[in-house]
Amino acid sequence: MQRGFTLLEALVAMTIFAMSAMGLYAWINTMLIGTARMDDLLTKNADVINGIEYVRSLNPMEQPDGSVAFGEVEYRWDSELVEEVRQGKRVPLFNFGLYDVELVVQHADRTTQTLTLKQIGYEARGDVRAIF
Repeated sequence: MQRGFTLLEALVAMTIFAMSAMGLYAWINTMLIGTARMDDLLTKNADVINGIEYVRSLNPMEQPDGSVAFGEVEYRWDSELVEEVRQGKRVPLFNFGLYDVELVVQHADRTTQTLTLKQIGYEARGDVRAIF
C-alpha cells in the first residue's frame, strides 16, 4: 500500500492551484481598477456640485464673469442675458433678468467639464435701504 503523493499528483495539484490563483488575481485587479474609476467619478462629481453651488451664490448681473480656484480646482463662469431686464411685479423695488451662465470646471489633472445653468440676476432700483 502506497502512502503520500506521487510527483505527478503534486504537479497536478500545483497547476490547479496556480490557475485558480491567476483567476483570483485577475478578479482582484478588475475590482481595483473599478474602484479607482469610481473614486475618480465621485471626485469629479463633487467638483461639479461645488462649482454649481458657488455660482448659484453669485448674482450674474453684478458678476457676469470671473474665476476662482479652490485647491487644485478652478471654476470659471461667463453669463449671457437671455431675457430682458424688467421690473419685478411682486418685488417692484428690484429689476430682474434671466441669464445663461456657462460654468467651466477645470481640475489640475482631469479633463475640463462645461455646464450651462439658468440663473436670475437682480439689481435694486434706487436706494432700497432708504425705504426700510
